[in-house]
Parts: sequence; C-alpha cells; structure tokens
Amino acid sequence: MPHRRLSNSFWAGPCVKDWRFARWPESFLDNPWTQSLLGSMDALVTHAAGRYQVAPTLMRGPSDILAAMRGGAALVMDLMDQPEGVQLAVEEAARLWSDLAKAQLARLPRSAGGYVAGAAALRTWAPDKVLWLQEDAMALLSPKLYRRHFLAADRQLSDSFPCVAFHLHGSALWAIDDLIQLPGIDVLELNFDDARCDIEGTFAGWRKIQQHKPVVLWRMYGPDFETWLLRVLREFPAADCPSRFPLKMWVRRKGSRRCSPGRLREGIMAR
Repeated sequence: MPHRRLSNSFWAGPCVKDWRFARWPESFLDNPWTQSLLGSMDALVTHAAGRYQVAPTLMRGPSDILAAMRGGAALVMDLMDQPEGVQLAVEEAARLWSDLAKAQLARLPRSAGGYVAGAAALRTWAPDKVLWLQEDAMALLSPKLYRRHFLAADRQLSDSFPCVAFHLHGSALWAIDDLIQLPGIDVLELNFDDARCDIEGTFAGWRKIQQHKPVVLWRMYGPDFETWLLRVLREFPAADCPSRFPLKMWVRRKGSRRCSPGRLREGIMAR
C-alpha cells in the first residue's frame, strides 16, 4: 500500500483501484492490527482496574473508510460510474465497523457510574456503553449521494449499539435534517471549523439540533473567539437549556491545552 509523509504527519494512499475486484474478509478480528488494538484495550482495562473508564477508539464511518481506501475524489466519481460496486463496499465497511465496535465494547467492564468515549472535544459520558460515529467524507458528497448510499448504513449502525454520538463538520450543515431523524443517534456534535464555515448557519444548526437531541458545540480558537463565546452564552443560556437536551461546549485553543467553558467564561467576565 503506498503511503505519503510530511515532516509532521503520514498517511496511507489508496489501496483499491476498482471496487469490482475488492475482497472483503468474513472477519478481520484475527488480523494482527486488530489484535494489537484489542490487546491494548485489554491492557488498559486491566491497568485501570475500575479506577477510571477505558474508551473505545474512534473508528470514523463507512464513507471515511471508503475514501481512505480509494481516495476522496475517486470515490465520488465511483458513486456516479459504478454505484453498485460502491454500495456493496458501503455494506461491507459497515459490517466490519460493527464487528470491531462490538469486540471493543465487549472488553469494557460493566459500570454503575456510566461510560465514556472519545477524546478532546469528543469526550462524552453516557449511561450505557457509547461509541462515536462520523462521516467526514460527506463534505465531498451531495445530499443526494449521501442519502442514497450512506444514510441507511448510519441508521443501521446507530440502531445497533446502546449509545451513539455523531460528529459532524460545519461543511455539511445540510446533513442535520437527516441525522436528527435517526433515533439511534443519541448525541449530535456540530463543529464550527476554520474552513470558512457559515457562522449563522452553524448557530442555526446548533439550535435545530438542540430541539431534538443533546448538542455538543466545538470550534477552534480564533481572533473572534470572545465575541463568539459571548453570543453562545447569550443564545444558549443554561437556564433555558432543556434538562433532556443539555448543551456541552468544548473549544480548542491552537498551540495550547484545552480550556473548559467555565474557565473561559470567567476569564471573559473578568475583563
């Protein structure tokens, strides 16, 4: 498999040239990489010894898996040129995603105090075992292509596990209407990205999500951060948040550690 690297990163190149010739294993739980992941989880659970929760890894979603295997631009063309082959790949990717998710959750001991998943802004507590699902590659797709080829897989996956949180970027605001209708998605996070996202559309998206599900707000720190945060505090006051659909907010400051919303608010109010 080809790979590319920079001074601070590396990634695998496409490994599929034609979906018609792709081969999907019945199971990959005995794969050395899978065994390494599951063995790491076993070691973490043993080390934690009930003192803290161990979270499953972030596995992204079927569209991300296919985009990594084929390349984003090629995947979009394949959806037009050989949709049947891509659809089979979507179903197989969802099956393997589900198998690995189940294998991870099975390793987590029962906990009366709840469970966690994710890291950084995606850190989430749930009353039952929880997973994060995401489809970042939908930024390359039209609403029609996502709904035709990937929405059913997301519905199936989110319905298959006790608690599921979904990570969404602000480049795909149109997907909010689809995702809030999936009963298996318990939490929906919408990210206000640096990539010139629509700020008004993002605020409208956060409000729409909160009418249906718990919402997580996430954005990168920027020069307009204080103005943005004051608006969040004004338009999403804690007293007005339905107890059933609470608000969670995480902000990452570039080049530094996370700062909690409470500390950020104290800093702004002190100025």
